[in-house]
Amino acid sequence: MSWINTPQGKSKALNSAIYYATGEYVINIDSDGYLERHAISRMVKSFIANPEVAAMTGAILIDRKKMSSKFGKRLLQTCEYFEYGSAFLAGRTIESEDNRLFTMSGAFSAFRRNILLQTKQYNSNTVGEDTEMTFQLKYRMGLRVAMCPGAIFYAEPISGLNELYLQRQRWQRGEIEVVHDYMSHSIALRKVVSNNVVLRLIVDHTISFLKFTWLVAVLALIPMGYSVKFLGISYLLMYVLYLFVEFLNFLNVYFYLKAIPEERRFYLRHFYIIFIIPLYNLLTSFYRMIGILNTITSDASWSARSGRSEIKSLVNVVKDDLNKEKTRYGKKDL
Repeated sequence: MSWINTPQGKSKALNSAIYYATGEYVINIDSDGYLERHAISRMVKSFIANPEVAAMTGAILIDRKKMSSKFGKRLLQTCEYFEYGSAFLAGRTIESEDNRLFTMSGAFSAFRRNILLQTKQYNSNTVGEDTEMTFQLKYRMGLRVAMCPGAIFYAEPISGLNELYLQRQRWQRGEIEVVHDYMSHSIALRKVVSNNVVLRLIVDHTISFLKFTWLVAVLALIPMGYSVKFLGISYLLMYVLYLFVEFLNFLNVYFYLKAIPEERRFYLRHFYIIFIIPLYNLLTSFYRMIGILNTITSDASWSARSGRSEIKSLVNVVKDDLNKEKTRYGKKDL
């Protein structure tokens, strides 16, 4: 084992490690988690069985052993566990089958060393360096990137809503930056079927705004004369549809957890979480929507402003505007 000191920044540390790495494969993992005992062997076997694959990402699950004993925080962390399970074991596994994998996970990815040395290495000018590396391999070099669902990495659970807010802001910014750099001249709505990146943008951006437009529309629809009962049934039907999707995801993830019985038992025991996940997803969509707005108005940084800080700033701006209006109208009265 070697210890390397590098300038601040994850991408710079990874690039230094690539330079010193030896062997046929290079694997990088985050420092706040650990690998399932068969993860590396399964990853290497998958490389051997698929010589056309240049790089792979593993499946990330939340470390249930580190979940909080406090009810509220544990509920949030269990929702995160279900979210990661669906995203990796249901979502990315299917994307990988059709060579539509959008991004490798920065928490656990592996590369053929000879291919990795041909890349421009990790980009230090974006907070989405893992997505940028994926796009390098797929769209600049024309290589295949895949998912290895049997290779599991256990990540530390989220500490609370504040960390969740910062994390989703970072993910959203990274996605927008990378897509803009690589595909700003080739993205068109007519390619929604043929280009999975276009579809991903519609889901992550356009639909995020539509969700909240419909959510707050009730404030305008009721005064316009729409029946509260009609609106209530509409929201209920949407919730039922979300539940149906989550149930299908649950079955998919449950199947993939067959090789890890203890995780499978935990997953089944918390089946009730699928009734909460639609609300959790709504919250994360809201965070990502704010991330879109912040990407437009502020520079990229890993140390972004927290949700509490932004709420405090918003309150101060509103107070300041109200005071200005009071002063302005006060002068008119004089």
